[in-house]
Parts: sequence; C-alpha cells; structure tokens
Amino acid sequence: MTQPHHQLYVYCQKQGQNIGGNPCWLLVNDHTDSHTGRIASYYIAYRDNRLPDAPDC
Repeated sequence: MTQPHHQLYVYCQKQGQNIGGNPCWLLVNDHTDSHTGRIASYYIAYRDNRLPDAPDC
C-alpha cells in the first residue's frame, strides 16, 4: 500500500470508478518500495482530476 511521501512514477491514466468526485485512475510505480499498480487520482495531491503530463492508457 502506498504511504504518504512515497515517490510515484505515473505511466498513464484512464477513467474508471468515481472516487470522491474524481473518475481518473493512474498506473504507477512506487519507487520507494518497488510496487506497480493502479491508484485513484483522488488520493494524489494535485488540484485537478487529471494529471497534465500523464498520457492516456
């Protein structure tokens, strides 16, 4: 499970289940403990639903 202050690399993003009003999901790699998986964009500290530099999956 990703913890606060972990360094994530975002591969891409796509729409999925709406979490807290945000329908975007990210495919990420957690460089802190070497795990890859999806995380709801809702849990990323950013002002918009979509991340501007992450391509679509």
